[in-house]
Amino acid sequence: MRVEAWRVAALVAALVAGMAAGAAGCEGGGAGSGMPGGNDYEFGPILEDTVERVILPTYKALFDDAARLEAAVAAIETEADLQAAQEQWIATRVHWERSEAFLWGPVADLALDPALDSWPVDRVQLDQVLASGLALTPESLTGNLGGGLKGFHTIEYLLFGIGRSRTAAQLTAAPRQVEYLRAAAGALRADAEALYLAWAPEGDAFGEAFARSGQPGGRYFSQVDAVQQLVNGCADIADEVANGKIADPYKERNPELVESQFSYNSLADFVDNVRSIRNVYEGVDGSLGLAVFVAARDPNLDARVRAEIQAAIDAIRAISPDNDPPFRDAILDPAFNAPIEAAQAEIRTLMRTLQGDVMATLFAREG
Repeated sequence: MRVEAWRVAALVAALVAGMAAGAAGCEGGGAGSGMPGGNDYEFGPILEDTVERVILPTYKALFDDAARLEAAVAAIETEADLQAAQEQWIATRVHWERSEAFLWGPVADLALDPALDSWPVDRVQLDQVLASGLALTPESLTGNLGGGLKGFHTIEYLLFGIGRSRTAAQLTAAPRQVEYLRAAAGALRADAEALYLAWAPEGDAFGEAFARSGQPGGRYFSQVDAVQQLVNGCADIADEVANGKIADPYKERNPELVESQFSYNSLADFVDNVRSIRNVYEGVDGSLGLAVFVAARDPNLDARVRAEIQAAIDAIRAISPDNDPPFRDAILDPAFNAPIEAAQAEIRTLMRTLQGDVMATLFAREG
């Protein structure tokens, strides 16, 4: 596990901020008082909006569409049925990818990230399981198999095949594969439900505790700690897209390392990852995002972050307009080197701005 220098600096700043807040609290200061940067700033509305209008709706949509995917998989008999299930997989995938700016909290604590989204698929072990006598149910997959044998990408492989070559006739002629596919879809739906309920008021209410950070019963000691978590989450997914999802298969020229390679959905995944940053930073449909605070402290920085988010999205799309060829093939053609590297550069620029200037604004004193 890498420990970046900016994380160490941010941790030191957070500890200093925490001591300052504790001292202020002894003197009767309110939530957030004494905090560098946010000493007079009330982050509560931003935290509440991020939970209520970004995170919870994203996870609820993931759960709802995962249930639709389970039903679509169970109904596969014809080519039209298979196409409908493939389309539902892509629709469900959108919500997961747009959640990756907040891959912390329950998704990490409950190990739901690897259960839902491990890749590459371990096709050798998958064949062994298919040839075994293991009962194929959502519960048996959850209890007995690792992430490379379940989740989005195992379902993707069984639905699409290599090179999007899967046919309904192939699938229905292999009853054990159908059984596995249905079990995997059921397990994904159950994991998506668990993730939503971990955040939801009707479940474990992690979201309510996060929004109350800095208050009694809050998840984090201070509001600034909670906002720091939001910034870190955005920077982390930018890092993963540029330096993992794109870099690993590109450097190795290995399509097997490409995420969502079977569905040809890789570039859409990357765009949705950056959109997850946008949703946290700018808010959704008028909700308050981190941009409200950043703009109040440094309007020029706010404008730059917004521009860098759009530049990253545009650069990913420019790798292969109309997804022709898909990313798994583009990495093998030197003609695509320049746009791939340009996309990485734009995403890294955004990552550095989040790690550096946005984080510094959070901890800088006013005036």
